[in-house]
Amino acid sequence: TTTTTTTTAAAASTAPSEAKPEGAFGFAGFEEDLIRTALVGATYAIAHSSNFGLITNVVGGVAQGTLALVIPPVMALKLAPEGTSIGLRLFYVSVTAVGVASASLVLVDAVRQSMA
Repeated sequence: TTTTTTTTAAAASTAPSEAKPEGAFGFAGFEEDLIRTALVGATYAIAHSSNFGLITNVVGGVAQGTLALVIPPVMALKLAPEGTSIGLRLFYVSVTAVGVASASLVLVDAVRQSMA
């Protein structure tokens, strides 16, 4: 009877639910199609803008600065054990500051280029 009970419980847990199926965005039907259409339209508009090089410069510069110089030292600070020296902590903070400054300078340069 133990195997019968287990089999019945497993079959009940795999039974199809009566809820509406959800798509990739958590919506079903028309709502999901509308979201996909809006995303494709936004991508098309960005790709065909006259300042596409400027957009890629900003996105690339900020992403590279953040991924290379901000996230790793912040994670190291967060995961550092209690006895980590103050010198090492200051190093991590300084590298993070350089990363934030780098991303900020990319934004400032992009704004200057767009106004020229």
